[in-house]
Amino acid sequence: MTQTKKKHTFWINEQGTIVQESGNLFSQEMIKDFSPRLLCPILNSIFDELIKLKFEDTPISIPAVNLSTASINGYFDYILSKDDQNLIVWVIKDKTESNNNKLIRLQPEMEQKLRNETKTFLDKGKNCDIKNISK
Repeated sequence: MTQTKKKHTFWINEQGTIVQESGNLFSQEMIKDFSPRLLCPILNSIFDELIKLKFEDTPISIPAVNLSTASINGYFDYILSKDDQNLIVWVIKDKTESNNNKLIRLQPEMEQKLRNETKTFLDKGKNCDIKNISK
């Protein structure tokens, strides 16, 4: 059984107003009061550049953004582009599960690295001559 990938697409005009949306990531209740520029500081910080984008320009990809609000928390890939009607197209793909799986796979390796670094640090401490340090 395949799990449905959560994704949402917003079409935003140059004033920062959502003109259209579709997807299964955000509830309609949340979208009703949704301001993309306030929800996403990254989007807000590059909004003037997004307005300058052209339809034929390469989309801007911002991977693994940590988004945390009262109703959603996770990691999301953002893809930003312009459509043929000069609207900003903001695609948000939920990558929380794949990022969490990656962290779970990396955890044993990182713990071993930390143990090795701690042992090295403690071994160096045993070789220090404290008498010479205090002089």
